[in-house]
Amino acid sequence: MNRFQVAGTVRTHQIGRLRVSYVPDGLVKMVPGFLFPATTPEDWVAGARFLDADGWLTVSSGGLLVEHERRAILLESGYGPHPEPVSSPEHGTALMYGGAFVDNLRELGRRPDQIEAVAISHLHLEHFGWAAQPQFAHAEVLLSEAEWAARDAGFGVTPQVVAALEPRFRAITAGEEIFPGVTALALPGHTAGQTGFVLDGGDGTRLLVFADVMHSPIQVTHPGWHLVGEPDPQRSEQTRREILRQLKDESTIGFGIHFADAQFGRPRETPDGLIWEPLP
Repeated sequence: MNRFQVAGTVRTHQIGRLRVSYVPDGLVKMVPGFLFPATTPEDWVAGARFLDADGWLTVSSGGLLVEHERRAILLESGYGPHPEPVSSPEHGTALMYGGAFVDNLRELGRRPDQIEAVAISHLHLEHFGWAAQPQFAHAEVLLSEAEWAARDAGFGVTPQVVAALEPRFRAITAGEEIFPGVTALALPGHTAGQTGFVLDGGDGTRLLVFADVMHSPIQVTHPGWHLVGEPDPQRSEQTRREILRQLKDESTIGFGIHFADAQFGRPRETPDGLIWEPLP
């Protein structure tokens, strides 16, 4: 098994003045041809290193802890306290579970009550799950106005979730610094108002947190592969190609929230095209 086939693990990197850590919560095992409907079986023979022994695509769920001096913020908050695996064949999901987020946060030396805010890229359940739980009831909830206005119970934003998040919701805009060194970035195409984040280490290094612009490292090689159900797949592809262009800057590291156990990395040119090269 390689890092593209297994669930994410706790990993920490220093981006200048910022300490950043992936906080795993759980994972989703997806039918690859469902997630990327234009692909063929031959595509997945060529991309077999991204599939586990059962032929599923591993999509991790978690969040990014960002620390500056004594302060801490979360970018995304995983799927939530759902440790019992569920499947949803009609949605291409062979297996989905969460629940490890708070324990992994504590492993990193932080309690939920030390998190001042949770910034959410978009309102799909595996991104906001823990933000709606009592452990984080004190934390401000940050996302774009367009995303909040388009909230949909079909993606897990039930009336109970709205009641938990709305009193703490604050709209953020592209270009806004939401935390020292953390700036919001519009990432159009996947949802009505998806937002990513650029982390500036203050020493010339950057971390580009690109949310669901890419769901798997295989899209680094195949940016034209569209995700099932996106409202604007062409715009999403344009955003994906722009992110890959920015990631060619040697001072910039990428962060793919769903990238199995390879969240932190960079694209690297090979004779066969771009590939995702994970950081240690």
